[in-house]
This record gives sequence, structure tokens and C-alpha cells, in this order.
Amino acid sequence: MKCMPLLAAMGLAWLGAGCDGEECTNSFDCQTTPERKDPANPYVCVDNQCKPFLSVYPPPRGDGGTSDGGTEVPTDGGTDGGTDGGTDGGLNTCDTASYDAKLGTLHLEAGFQAAESASLPANILAVTAIGPGPVYTLYGLRSNDSSFVSLGSWPSLQVGGEALFPVLAPDDRSKSVFLGSYLVNDGTRLLTGYTRSGAGFPGNVALYDTTAPEKSGYYAAPGNYSAAALPGIFFINGLGLGSSSGSAGIYVLDLESDPPTARLLATFDSSWSASSGLSAMTHEGIAALGYFDGNTFINRLRAAPPALYKPALTNGATFELAQAAEVDVGSDLFGASGFGDGVALLRGNYDATFTPVYIDITRVALTISSQDDQEVEVGTPTPVLRFSDSCTAVDVLAPLGGDLLVGVTDKNGRRLVRLQQP
Repeated sequence: MKCMPLLAAMGLAWLGAGCDGEECTNSFDCQTTPERKDPANPYVCVDNQCKPFLSVYPPPRGDGGTSDGGTEVPTDGGTDGGTDGGTDGGLNTCDTASYDAKLGTLHLEAGFQAAESASLPANILAVTAIGPGPVYTLYGLRSNDSSFVSLGSWPSLQVGGEALFPVLAPDDRSKSVFLGSYLVNDGTRLLTGYTRSGAGFPGNVALYDTTAPEKSGYYAAPGNYSAAALPGIFFINGLGLGSSSGSAGIYVLDLESDPPTARLLATFDSSWSASSGLSAMTHEGIAALGYFDGNTFINRLRAAPPALYKPALTNGATFELAQAAEVDVGSDLFGASGFGDGVALLRGNYDATFTPVYIDITRVALTISSQDDQEVEVGTPTPVLRFSDSCTAVDVLAPLGGDLLVGVTDKNGRRLVRLQQP
């Protein structure tokens, strides 16, 4: 039967009810009382029924990852699984390849496990998760209306929520823009950016405060490409921020100061011929800050410990990114995300037609090694997911606490998968 409109007088007794025995369609339907909103164990929507989060998604057992998380990788590792991307006239094509329900044709390496997964709409460009765990609220950057949107509690996501705040500043809503592919948070605020064509790549970053929406707004940020965050602090990799602009570098938006300040924080070495690059943040607060190397035409990454950037935050000075340890991963980079006390990197190269050819997602541990906290020890790159063909694509990397969310797309749809290192 079809649902009929409910009388307003029925109030919360019917809030969230569905049709034909369906109790809910998303997790917000289940959180109608303070008890059901308990951050430590909220009610979530599973198979159209409201259930306590921890009864459905208990914390990891910490058993060392003896389970393969349902990946069911073929014993040959998928090395023969259609490396031609399905162009061989029917042999090992994407139509006939073997797909795992979570990871598709991707191969999960030893030492990692795939936990829960959730469907992700095609119009969500990027996601970010706000904790603290074990429950996380996910937010998305939506492309069709250029807005921030709440996706609900992981992994019981809703797909059609109302826009929270427009990413585009009023003067730019009728113009052609390039939305950034990044979305980060400082614990309560969301930040992303966009640029337009023109001299200096004019653009803005949009800031949405989830606890005080009236404090949301925009900051001029030409050439913004990526960002990383700490509580009250956003590092923006671009060509400027606020009234400070003109050169590629790392700019800081400090919301802890009164009033908030926006300025250049870290400079690129002139010998790099650098432009904007990737950014990520580890659990220990090591900032992985990158740049596009104009000499070698690849993306590079540096690991800056708090002892390097915090004095500059305090005294208003800048530091040279060349002082930070280089993260050498042996190929070009197309994405970066925090992954516990390290970073996850989407590695690859370009083919002759300048099309990205992905190799793997690799994790690099970053630890503060010296007694004065000035040095970062860069670990050996450890593959997490390997591409055996082009049948399954990855287009999202985002931290979820100490774990990693990976956006996976193939013929079976688009989804987010939580990867863990037990």
C-alpha cells in the first residue's frame, strides 16, 4: 500500500514510520528521543528497522584480522584479472570478472581487513566523518547542488538529505566553477573549496559550522586544491587565503584566534617550481603537506611534525616546507588521507594519453622519532589495496577515526568501505 499523510497531532509517535511494517528509511528516523540519540550507542536504521548501533556493528574484536572481511580474493591474487581493462574481446573482461561484494576486483593485502560498507550516491564528491567513535556522523560534498549535506551515522547512511549550506558564495552561484574534491573537518566545522577560470584561479573556501550554522561563511582562497585540519585550525594548500595571496604554499585559517586569522603558514622551495598539492593529517598531528613538482611533473609529499608548524601558528611566522621529511613513495600520487598514525596514498602514473593508471593504495606510517619532537620517521610504503584491472575504481579516501574509508565504484554500484589495520 502507499503511505498516507500523517496528522500533525500524532507528533513523535509516528515520526520515522515507514510503509508495510517499515519502521525507518534512514537513521534520523530512529533518533526521536534523547535515549535513541545517545552518541555512544544511537539507534540506526538497518533493513528498515531501528536497532542500537552497537548491537549491529560491535567494535572490532582485535583478533589480528584473521577474517578476510568478506573479500574472498582469488588465490592468484587477481594478477590475471583483466589488466587490459576489458578490451580483449571477451576474455577476462569487466563483464565476466569476479567481483567481491565490497571491494569489487580490488585485491586486499595481508595485514588489513574490510569491515562494514554502505552505498554512496554518485553525486557525493567527498566525505568526512565527525566522531568521537565508536559512532561517526558522515557529511558529504554534493555535486548537483554544490552543498554540504549530512549523510547520517556510519554505516547506516541516508542518501537524500537536505542541503546544510551552499558551498558557492552568492556572487558565484551563476558562474561556472570547479568544485574541489576534498572535504575536511576540525571536529565541528566542515570545509571545502572551489575555483573559477581566470588569472590566479580565483575561488573561495566554504566553512560550515555544524554546531552554530550562523557562524558559517566564506574566505577568498585562490587556487585552493586540498586541505587538512586540527581542532580550530585548517591548513589550505593553494595560492592564497583572505588578504594573503600571490604564491603557492600552505595557508592557515586559525579559528582559535580572536578574530580568526588567515595567512601564509609554509612556503615552498623555489627550486621545486611548485604549485598546489595534496594534504592529510595523522592521529599524532603530523601534517602531510604536498606540492606538484614542476620539474618532475609528479605530486610530492612532506611530513611536518607539530614542533615544526606550531611555533609558526603561535608567533605568526612562516616555515619552509623543505624542513619537513619527504615521503617518497616511488610513483605519482592522486589522493591522500590520514590512516591512523600514517597516511594512505592513492598511487599511480599517467599513460600515453595522460590518463591516470592506478597502481594501489599504500599506507605509510609516520612517527615522531626524535627526543625534541623535531623529526618524523617515514615508514616503508605498505600496500593496502591493489588494482588488478580497471573494472573497479576508487574515487574517495577519508579517515574514519583510526580507520580508512574508501569510495569504490564498479558495475555493482558505488559504496564506501571501511578498511582497518588490526
